[in-house]
Amino acid sequence: MKNEQLKQLLNPIKEYLLSLSYSESLEKHRLIFKKYLVLRDDVGLFRELAKKDWGFLSYATDRVLKDKEVILNAIAYNPKAQKFIREYYEKGFETDIEFQIKKVEAIKKSQSLIKNDTKEVSNEIV
Repeated sequence: MKNEQLKQLLNPIKEYLLSLSYSESLEKHRLIFKKYLVLRDDVGLFRELAKKDWGFLSYATDRVLKDKEVILNAIAYNPKAQKFIREYYEKGFETDIEFQIKKVEAIKKSQSLIKNDTKEVSNEIV
């Protein structure tokens, strides 16, 4: 199947995923994550989801040790998370696993600090 044909088939799923917001239930965030696993090669979709949806980022965070690529992408594309990751990175960590754990802590910290202004963050990015 050609790339263009594949994109046309996946576009409705992509539109659905992007339409979901932070206020959706946790079950929908799980659905986002499961459907995203089918679309792993769509970096643009991951970028948009990670930027606008802290629930998605949180769900990805829970899987950090199982799927390192997912959490690294989520961190890379989420401006609020980047600030906290940068702080930890600047302190320096000896092992990759230790650094992964610190990333999770940083994301959870950033989520708690901005929980009330998630919509504001989404609006800034869009």
